[in-house]
Amino acid sequence: MTDCSPFPNPHFERLNLDHYLFRFQWQSNFSSPIKQNLLSGGVKVLEVGCGTGTWILDMAKEYHPTNIYIGIDILPILPDENSRLSNTGFIQCDLLDGIPFPDSTFDFVCERFLIYPDLTDSQWKYLFSEIKRVLKPGGYLEIMEYRISYDNPGPITQNRNDQVFRYLNSKGIDPEITINSIPQMSSFSDFHKQDKICPIGRWGGEIGLMMLNSYETSQKALNKRFQPGLTEEETDDIFASIASEFDEYKTQLVNFRCYARKN
Repeated sequence: MTDCSPFPNPHFERLNLDHYLFRFQWQSNFSSPIKQNLLSGGVKVLEVGCGTGTWILDMAKEYHPTNIYIGIDILPILPDENSRLSNTGFIQCDLLDGIPFPDSTFDFVCERFLIYPDLTDSQWKYLFSEIKRVLKPGGYLEIMEYRISYDNPGPITQNRNDQVFRYLNSKGIDPEITINSIPQMSSFSDFHKQDKICPIGRWGGEIGLMMLNSYETSQKALNKRFQPGLTEEETDDIFASIASEFDEYKTQLVNFRCYARKN
């Protein structure tokens, strides 16, 4: 997995804001039917690609203290010891070297926004096999990702998206194929999927502004990889034009959750 660290502080802030944005939009931290288990306690939870650990810490505060929550990420942005709760743990490692736990360890595994823009289809398939390996029979896997295309994009936005796709394809990454393969979860049953539409831009009010901030921060970081020759001023001009288009065309971005139970 590509290690793009160190990220600037705005990236940390975006990860934290994204957590609260999507919790508000979905009115929950997950969609799998495991709430009663979490309230009863004794549940082992793994977040794959946990980032700053905000989801883990939020879950640990909300549910029974005998649950155990583990977060794994390649980046050195995990919570420090003073921020952690007694039933949480964090591991910095490359998931493509394997998930460092025995078979059938966890009752619930969550993966959020990990595929785009870093995982090839073969890398995702390997990671998926590792997730399946460490999940207990009867346990739930939940995946949350963006649908890659936009609703109502303007021409500048569409051109930018096409450029990003060409760059990713040149690296062997095709998010559309990978994300579209998610429903084909072999060895899983009770598959469910739900979409949520999120406005992006000032026209969408507070949520739209939060989504715009998230978009600009993440895409500017990506820009350093696929358009390294652009100056900061040129980059700002591109995103100012895109932000104006979001409002003009009332662009929306779709994210989804899907979950299934391991047989």
